[in-house]
Amino acid sequence: PLLAWITRWGYTFQLRFTPWLIGPIFAIKTHPWIAPLIRALFGWRYGRRLRGVIHRCQPDVIISTFPVTTAVLDRLCRTRSLTMPVLTVIADYGVHAQWVGPATTLHIVSSPMALPLVKRAHGRGRVAQIPVDPRFEGTISQAQARTRCALPHDRRIALIMAGAWGVGSIAPAVA
Repeated sequence: PLLAWITRWGYTFQLRFTPWLIGPIFAIKTHPWIAPLIRALFGWRYGRRLRGVIHRCQPDVIISTFPVTTAVLDRLCRTRSLTMPVLTVIADYGVHAQWVGPATTLHIVSSPMALPLVKRAHGRGRVAQIPVDPRFEGTISQAQARTRCALPHDRRIALIMAGAWGVGSIAPAVA
């Protein structure tokens, strides 16, 4: 909880007061020498707790969809604390070194463009089609979409996505 609070507070502070730091900080934390150190730090800090949960649950396979979890799992794989395969599913098109655990069994990416990024971070990867509910296949017109979603036909519509963390308040972001 403390790390989550610090991360949310730091990210909000950065966006509000020092947005120019986003690029340099991202470059530093994904640098080929720094990324493994950060992964190791997360693994050291949270590995024992996660290993306990995994041993109680006894899964056949572990699938991660979040970079910090992948980092912790990578550490457990390196120390041979896990006997089951560990997969990371990365639906984003941009894969960064924090998201790749070199000891992870396999990284499943959604785009052929992402595969070289996994390999550059010393991970093993495969491209796979991410499953999508058949209801989302095909296209409909804008008018049909507005009718189906009960949206006005004579006004602009904006889609606001808050991300996985839900950082900040949505209403002020929209305003």
